[in-house]
Amino acid sequence: MNKLLTYRVLALFAFLSMIYTSSVHAEAKTATVEENKEIEPSTEQNNAKKGSDNVSYVQISSYITQTPTSGVGSSVKMEIVDAMKGFEHSSDKRKLICKQKGLYFAIASGQVGAANPGALGYVDCWFMKNGESLSNSNNRQTINSSSYTGCLISQFIMDLDVGDSLEVVFSASGPSLGFIYIKPDNEPGIPSFTLSMNQIQ
Repeated sequence: MNKLLTYRVLALFAFLSMIYTSSVHAEAKTATVEENKEIEPSTEQNNAKKGSDNVSYVQISSYITQTPTSGVGSSVKMEIVDAMKGFEHSSDKRKLICKQKGLYFAIASGQVGAANPGALGYVDCWFMKNGESLSNSNNRQTINSSSYTGCLISQFIMDLDVGDSLEVVFSASGPSLGFIYIKPDNEPGIPSFTLSMNQIQ
């Protein structure tokens, strides 16, 4: 009788041990699956990466002191290409040709000042698309001291089609006023002009 009871107890322990082991293995398998899900990039992440690969952008600048050559405005020269994708630079370095249709955010900044002592007045800066001035893109910086320099910023959101040209135009109220290149001691040069654009749609 005692032996029979002992066998039954041992059998019960073996059965319970088997159930526990199966449960642990199932939990471990579930945890592994969840970990793999976390490691694998989501569809949204993959789509975002693919989208960023197709985005056009440009940053160009100038290390030349520039003053307008006419009273109606002159195109800014942008001879230094810092980064560019989806655009073509014109041979005279004054225009960008769009290679990818989209909606773009552009911000232009010029270091306004007087090329010669005693020049006072203001400088205006705006965008032109396909030779036409863009409404509401103009900004003005006033110079009330020949030793003064200020940053003139113009920003705009625009639709561009393939083949569209974009340029930045500036004018001044008097001679010697314009965008000034500055080279501080022991510091990077301050560009006379910088244009940054990024495709947002």
